[in-house]
Amino acid sequence: MAGQAFGSLPERWQLVLWHTEVEGETPARVAPLLGVEPGAVAALAYRAREGLKQAYLQAHITDLGSEACRPIMAQLGAHARGRLGKRNTRTVRKHLEHCAECQGMNSMLKYINSHIGAIVAPAVLGHAAATRAIVARLTGGKRRLRAGRVFRWRRP
Repeated sequence: MAGQAFGSLPERWQLVLWHTEVEGETPARVAPLLGVEPGAVAALAYRAREGLKQAYLQAHITDLGSEACRPIMAQLGAHARGRLGKRNTRTVRKHLEHCAECQGMNSMLKYINSHIGAIVAPAVLGHAAATRAIVARLTGGKRRLRAGRVFRWRRP
């Protein structure tokens, strides 16, 4: 499912995720590949990571249920991540009040979302990203492993 989610992303998002997360390149080094400023690369990488997480959650929905549930099921991945707008959030919550099938799916996606960092990075981005994520988690986010060395954590 993680590979499917990664493959469903736009090519530009796949490219920026590969270079920033797997190769460990800085936005300044990736910027010339995309023809944009380093700040735009950082923003793109943020959106790509979020898009990957939502796509991964959405990949778990294989049966869209009844006709009335389909529009809601299509939004549950973003809902579990807290990324829906106010109007869509109200619509989803109202539907969840009376639909047991969608409630169950929503509960499952929320559970998966709570463990998503430990699942998606290793499955999609490979061992390098998984190692960096583990080191960051173990050191409280203060250090990051890159190319076999530990560097100070820098916020994007």
